[in-house]
Amino acid sequence: RCVQETGQDTGLSAISTGDELRKIVKGTSSFSYPKDLVDTIKETMLAGKLVSDHILLDIIRSQVQDPSITKGVVFDGFPRTTNQLNLYKEHFPVHLVINCLLKEDILIEKLLGRRVCENCSANYNVCGILRDGYDMEPLSSKKEGVCDKCGGKLVSRQDDTEETIKARLREYETKTCLLYTSDAADDLLCVDLGGRRIIKKK
Repeated sequence: RCVQETGQDTGLSAISTGDELRKIVKGTSSFSYPKDLVDTIKETMLAGKLVSDHILLDIIRSQVQDPSITKGVVFDGFPRTTNQLNLYKEHFPVHLVINCLLKEDILIEKLLGRRVCENCSANYNVCGILRDGYDMEPLSSKKEGVCDKCGGKLVSRQDDTEETIKARLREYETKTCLLYTSDAADDLLCVDLGGRRIIKKK
């Protein structure tokens, strides 16, 4: 939701790679993909692992080349590895990287509270947190369990279990964290939000 609001404020097109991957699995993407690719993506996501860099870049390339995109793009969840950043930079410019940081227990609690509309994929969150310096209100629907946008049923994502979330966090620590100190980020402005650091590499 934060990325979507940033897109609205700046006139940039907001693209969530996670949302697109879930649409591919559900068969609701505006692009068509082979069944074996869909099965591979589904198996990978349920295991809490990252989809291969080349598959993800192909998906990104299709979206970025959409004629409706005229001013630029703000990504949610991409790039997540140094290789993804290098592959992307071969085709498109990158101007700013923002890394939003939360304490692990807070992040797990918020993700377990996430709810998604079965019909339109709108995001909500039933978890409110007011402790340890965090003041995060729930992002609730007006009617419990019902999407404000289309009236669809709100459900927990299949991969939002504590076990899978922790597996995703380990993937983040071993792959994504390395991105910000890698040579691939040397020409970028990288900003961490959450109390750790600000890295200026430009």
